Amino acid sequence: MRSPFVDVSVPQMYDALRSHAHRRARERGLSDYYDDKSIFVEVCREVIGSDRAAFETWWAHNQL
Repeated sequence: MRSPFVDVSVPQMYDALRSHAHRRARERGLSDYYDDKSIFVEVCREVIGSDRAAFETWWAHNQL
């Protein structure tokens, strides 16, 4: 596994995606994204499929 972005490590990417998935789950009234695992896949597709500018905006708001 490798990060699609050179300046972001795999652990950093995973932690940020996991945090984003937790927020998305809570927005949908779930206690955790494990209650609907498709949320994590959705978040990954959304973030990793972004262009660099969209990723930079996302990263700025999701770094731990």
